[in-house]
Amino acid sequence: MLALSAFTRSFLSALARPMAASTDGQSETEKEPERQEQTQAVARCRSLCFAWTRQRPLPSPRGKQVDPHRERERERERERERERERTTKGTIIKSDVRNWSTPLCNLISLFVFVGAFRRTNGDFLNPLARLFPMRFALYPTHTHSLSLSFSLFLSLSLSLSLSLSRALAHPLSHTACMSLGSLMNDVENTGSFGNCGIGYTLPTHRLRNRPLSAAQFLSLSLSLSLFLSLSFFSFVQLFKMASREAGKRVFDFAAMVARVPASARADVTALRNAYLAVQSRQVQHTPVSRSHTSGIVQSRDRPLAKTVAQPEPIDWAHYKSVINATGYVDEIKKAYDSIKVEYPADTVSDQISQEQKAAETEAQQVIAKADARIAELKAQLESIKSEKPVADVTVDEFLADKPEWQREIKAEIAQHKERERERERERERRDAMAGHASVGMQLDRFQEADTFKAQLAEWLDHLETLNRYQEQPHLLNNHLDDIVKALLDFVRQARTCAVPGVHLVFKLLYVICKVRGPKAMTRRFSHQVEDLHLIMLLIAEQRPDEHDVWTTRYVLLLWLSLVVLLPFDIAVLDASGALPHRIFSLCQQYLGVADTARDAAALLTARFVTRPDMVASHLPKFVDWGLENLTASHAGGNALLQTGILAALARVFKIGQRSHLLPYTGQVLENDGFVALLDSPHIVVRKLVMKLIQRVGMCLLPPRVAAWRYQRGNRILAQNLQSAGVQVPSAQPPASPADDNSKGHDANGDDDEDDDDAYDVPDEMEEIIEYLLNGLKDTDTIVRWSSAKGLGRVTNRLPKELADEVVESILELFSLQHSDAAWHGGCLTLAELARRGLLLPERLPDIMPLVRRALVYDVFVGVNSVGAHVRDAACYVCWAFARAYAPAVLHDYTDAQAASLLTAALYDRESNVRRAAAAALQENVGRLGTIPHGIALIGKIDFFAVGNRRATCTTLTAFVAQFPEYQAALVEHVAEVKLCHWDPAIRAGAATALRKLAQQCPELVRARLDGTVLTRTASLDLNTRHGALLGLGQALVGLAREAAGQTEREDFETEIEDEGEGVERAADVVVEPDAGVLPELPAYDLPPELGLRVREIVADYTDKGYFRGLSGTYLRHAMCTCLRDLAHAHVSLPSEVVQAWLTFSVDNLVVSDERVQTAGLECFLALTRRYVHAATTTSGLRDWFNAEVVPRLRGYLATSDGNRVAGGGGSAPVYTRLGPAQALGALDWTLLSDVDATIAALVGAATVADGVESLAPARAAAVTAITTALVCSDHRAVLAMALRLRRLLAPVLVGLDDYAVDSRGDIGSLVRRAAITGLGQFVPMWMSATVPAPVAAVVEEALVQGLGKVLRQTVEKIDRVRMLALDTLQSLLQACVVSPRSVDTAAWAALREAVHSIQQVREAHADHLVEEDTVSTYRELVGLLDHAVWRRELLLGLCVTIGGLTESLIRDATVSLVGYFDARVGTPEGEAQAAAVLQELVSTARTFEVADSRLVFAWLDTVLCVLNNGCCDQWLAETSGGPATTVLPDIYALVKGWAQGSSNPKLLLRVVRVLGALLPFAASTEDAVRTLGFFLCHRFPKVRRVSAEVFYLGLQNLPDALARMPDVLRGQLLATAWDDAPIEDVRALRNLLLLHFGLPPPKTKARTATSKSGQEPKPPTNELNSYRDLVERAGY
Repeated sequence: MLALSAFTRSFLSALARPMAASTDGQSETEKEPERQEQTQAVARCRSLCFAWTRQRPLPSPRGKQVDPHRERERERERERERERERTTKGTIIKSDVRNWSTPLCNLISLFVFVGAFRRTNGDFLNPLARLFPMRFALYPTHTHSLSLSFSLFLSLSLSLSLSLSRALAHPLSHTACMSLGSLMNDVENTGSFGNCGIGYTLPTHRLRNRPLSAAQFLSLSLSLSLFLSLSFFSFVQLFKMASREAGKRVFDFAAMVARVPASARADVTALRNAYLAVQSRQVQHTPVSRSHTSGIVQSRDRPLAKTVAQPEPIDWAHYKSVINATGYVDEIKKAYDSIKVEYPADTVSDQISQEQKAAETEAQQVIAKADARIAELKAQLESIKSEKPVADVTVDEFLADKPEWQREIKAEIAQHKERERERERERERRDAMAGHASVGMQLDRFQEADTFKAQLAEWLDHLETLNRYQEQPHLLNNHLDDIVKALLDFVRQARTCAVPGVHLVFKLLYVICKVRGPKAMTRRFSHQVEDLHLIMLLIAEQRPDEHDVWTTRYVLLLWLSLVVLLPFDIAVLDASGALPHRIFSLCQQYLGVADTARDAAALLTARFVTRPDMVASHLPKFVDWGLENLTASHAGGNALLQTGILAALARVFKIGQRSHLLPYTGQVLENDGFVALLDSPHIVVRKLVMKLIQRVGMCLLPPRVAAWRYQRGNRILAQNLQSAGVQVPSAQPPASPADDNSKGHDANGDDDEDDDDAYDVPDEMEEIIEYLLNGLKDTDTIVRWSSAKGLGRVTNRLPKELADEVVESILELFSLQHSDAAWHGGCLTLAELARRGLLLPERLPDIMPLVRRALVYDVFVGVNSVGAHVRDAACYVCWAFARAYAPAVLHDYTDAQAASLLTAALYDRESNVRRAAAAALQENVGRLGTIPHGIALIGKIDFFAVGNRRATCTTLTAFVAQFPEYQAALVEHVAEVKLCHWDPAIRAGAATALRKLAQQCPELVRARLDGTVLTRTASLDLNTRHGALLGLGQALVGLAREAAGQTEREDFETEIEDEGEGVERAADVVVEPDAGVLPELPAYDLPPELGLRVREIVADYTDKGYFRGLSGTYLRHAMCTCLRDLAHAHVSLPSEVVQAWLTFSVDNLVVSDERVQTAGLECFLALTRRYVHAATTTSGLRDWFNAEVVPRLRGYLATSDGNRVAGGGGSAPVYTRLGPAQALGALDWTLLSDVDATIAALVGAATVADGVESLAPARAAAVTAITTALVCSDHRAVLAMALRLRRLLAPVLVGLDDYAVDSRGDIGSLVRRAAITGLGQFVPMWMSATVPAPVAAVVEEALVQGLGKVLRQTVEKIDRVRMLALDTLQSLLQACVVSPRSVDTAAWAALREAVHSIQQVREAHADHLVEEDTVSTYRELVGLLDHAVWRRELLLGLCVTIGGLTESLIRDATVSLVGYFDARVGTPEGEAQAAAVLQELVSTARTFEVADSRLVFAWLDTVLCVLNNGCCDQWLAETSGGPATTVLPDIYALVKGWAQGSSNPKLLLRVVRVLGALLPFAASTEDAVRTLGFFLCHRFPKVRRVSAEVFYLGLQNLPDALARMPDVLRGQLLATAWDDAPIEDVRALRNLLLLHFGLPPPKTKARTATSKSGQEPKPPTNELNSYRDLVERAGY
């Protein structure tokens, strides 16, 4: 009906306007608009007719034209369907409206033509002639008779009216035509025919100038009555005829098949067959009942229900009478009777009957239950009716029989009152702070606020949990709807942001939005009309300068961006009509803010201005405002506003309609401010400019997908992998690649002829593409990436020729003339074009070499290299190519590409590039299936394997090298590229890889060694020489192993430092005596040229001065490493060369660089073991070694003023001893001719001489060397002498007491660690060996001494030393099963039990990443104080810890020591042990010197801790004998002796505090008071003040003395400023205090009366008057 109405309106408009228009006084120019309007109306009419009759949607203005070929095919199909219907069903009479409508229509048309032509002078003929033939041609069947009848009714009415008025020759004709035209216009404008009835009144305004006479009016009335009557009669008759014809009509299945989609044609065919079957059986339609079930049953045919047990008999007599053939019926009857059908036995009927009975029984039970329930409900209903009316029942009466309800109501009332009170308090607090009382009443507006606030608090506690979902945010989808709904409901109830909790709600919404994403989050916001007013109300309360609540503004703007999409006119939603202006002002305001709300404002702006009702009013306004502000902000530098405007414009051109945006493209591109932003210093601005440029370009081009693009089609991995779990062999190209293109493209990407490319590209596109190409060379990655994506989108809409020009311009970026940024941008663009199918295969020969060059792109700039991002992007290109092209297209490039990816995955410097290359390789293997050994490769070279650079250069290189297809590429890349790399770690790794490759492909490595590596050893470039030396040595090791046929061990790989790892200190490295020993290899003879170069290489470098300066240090390391490798390879060398190399290695032992020292040590040991040890006595090499090398090493150890090595620079004494000491320790002492001299040198280096404590690293190295010599099994025969062993062990035991300190801190810990390690390695080995008795006694003595010292380290303050001591203590106890003779058995057992308990605790805490439980460690070890053999060392260790700075260790040690004393109080045995511990503590302190402040301070802190904690008060207070009579006086004597003559304020303050702790004890009270009296007048003000405080606090523990003290004296003690009062007043008060305790005041020494010159001395100045002077002299 909508189509009919629209058609009628268009027809009336087209018909009426020409008739109503007057041609009097109008020119051709004035007629032209009317003619255009008539033509448009006719066109609308024809389109509507076509759409309505064909039952299809109206054609789109941009729709494609109908394919004539397809229409002809459909017509042929319909004809075939009609032919089949005629043959199966006979001739079906079809009524055609055209049989009877054509003459009548022609007659009516003739009247219409004549009348219209006479009135309009022929102007009406053109549109009407076009209209009527089309109308009648589009009505082929009777189904449109109603429409045709209505049209004929209108035509007849109009024609008769015009004809009659002309026939009467009245001047009314003109007026009537105009009146009818007005009537038709009114019909078109109103869209209805309500005013077109009989009672229609002609418009009088058209007849004002022409009044009608009576005759004219009568003529008009007769004419109208006549044509209306005839028209109505004709319409009724035609309607009846159409109805009768429609009832006779059968279904036109051919037309139906032609109109339905191809996928549904099978269903239509099935429907047609079913319909024909029903028609053939003449089954009558059964009316459907109201009940769906009964209707379905009644309308279906049920043949099974009609089946009977015995079929009806056949009337054979009838057939015999009818059929003339004699005997034919008898034969059939005989055959029919011979058929016997055996029916199966009925075994289920009984079962069915039983089930039916059970069902009936169950139904009866259900009915009975239902009846009982109904009766119960009726009884309840009756009781309710009999009760008192609810309106008359009081609350008390209702709750009288419900006590549980009463309790619940009372509890709820109490809770409600408490909530009200809490709300009142909160309201008062807010009113006081905010200054207004209205905000405090906001919580009363919504219900259950407290419950929601509790839930909100719980959600806020899980903010961190929500952040963990950023990796997999989709896991939150099932919960987001409930959370968002609850949060938004809270906001709706609050209605204002002043309510507490609203900002927290928006913060939580922002966190969810951040985790899940704005798009997914916005879809869950509500979008009702009332939400618009709420958002505007809330956002009006915000201020952009409130930085604490920026999340609120962001969420509100994001919410508003969804609500503005409502399909209603925004202007009508507001009574004032100012809502659009408010939203637009809001967008302008927030586009320039500095927070994330700017992004939400950009989205809001784009959605708002692109609304259909806002395009005309606000889109041009926004574009003008944005471009104007871009120009102004560029001049002023407002990057925030630029960012917001550009983001909004980009979104506008993305989501807006192309027809609306085309007028603004030129305005944007020609704006000066916009063009100037291309050079903006802000990265985001440049990125958004590129984004806007590409969007403008896409708007200029019609929306289309390039028909010429390459399409691979279906890509199934299973087709490439062949079968799961089976290694894919070297695959051949597919036999038929035609299936890879789905739209007629061949394998090379050629397109069929296509007319879609025939369109004009705007001239502005050249400028846009130029901008995007320049963006590829930007210095920032995000700008390049945006440009690359823009080029991909724009190229997708370009013709093939222009797109090829774009690709050519991109390829020009891959030149050394361009920067790394251009290479990176080019790679990104190639990948983007390949993903979209815009790189045709014919371009691959030019592209693939550039991609391989990009995979190794590395440019050294200054001291750094650039190119990692280029290599990463090149891997992305390879990944994209594998997904974009068919295997046949890439077959010619697969091998080279796979080799390049393998070299990048194995040897690239950056881990992210290696992983990217591995991912690209995996994609190529899976997508293409043509890479040799692809499955095996990706099984080993995965994401995690290539992350370790050491593994890639060793294990993975050896694995890949076993495939011959990749050997040449790996060797070439390592030798040509990586050995010359700027990073020394990469060169070292490449050398190691070359050694692995030499064992797999020796011929290839040997060729590179002779041609490339050896030549580069003489290069002028430092990095090249360094890499060539490393590669030469490692390659010869691999070749020697391959020649000997031995399997390599991974013991001697060149050091490869991972990123961020440093070199371990040389002092901490214990060189194993067997380190560097390879399986015995036969002598390896070098070729003559190579051998000559190798033998002369050290002398050549020395002569050229390569070992001097900083670069010399660099080459020394490489040369030592090379010589070490040559020794490992057992290269045949003469004695002279060996001597020169040994001399060179010894020179490097005293170089200040630690890495050079380590390399020199390894080189020295390898040369010694390979050549000196194997040398015969007749060669003289051993004699030379003992005469030259060993004395030189011993001389370095004796050096105290440093050496100067040739070319090595000045070496400090510490470095001159490190290398030689380690070399002598790791040397095979069976080669030495003077072992005692070597022992003396090592012992001297390990001993502190002349107070030089700064050589702690050298001493640690010497102790490590001694340990190395002691643990060497070959040295046991040499050292199995008690005297030698005792001399060697002495430095180790002394090293356990090394506490040297310098500006670096406790550097003596290096020596202690080396000594602890050496003791733990030496004792177990020598205890298990069979040695002479004197030697065993020396070992046992060292064990006992070492155990105590190690035990002391287990309770000290340095964690690393303490952990090492615990491990060493455990190993010593495990090696010594039986206790030594000098150790008590109980003490030994206690020590083993304590260590075992500590070890159990450490194992239990290992899973929790806790190194140790210090509380348990101290608790277990403090118990060993009961045994005298461990007491002294333990007390020293505890003193050092308690006097330290680490609070946790101080607390643990103090708790353990105090707990020990507390546990011993109360029993005579325990008190005796505690007294023994205190006496040992005092006796230990007697050995301290005042200068040793470390131990003195720690001891004073420990004593103060014991005395202040009261753990010993019970038995220290005894005066009749016992420990108090000896321990307390001894403590007093020690602290007094240390304080006398000392000017150290720290020592004096500790002494004062200890004296204060001695005051409560009677045995020391008098002495403590006397000494504190002295400190009350000390020359240091701080000492006086602290002494007064300690004195007063001590008096609190002497109640008798405090009670006897006068109040005045007590008041003066408290009120006196001891650190600022005059010394005379202080001394007088001090004397009064001493006199109160019965002690005489100290006497002041008399000063000399005259000076040496005999003159009267000047009165002495009080030095204490100046506090600043005293502080400065005291050293504070």
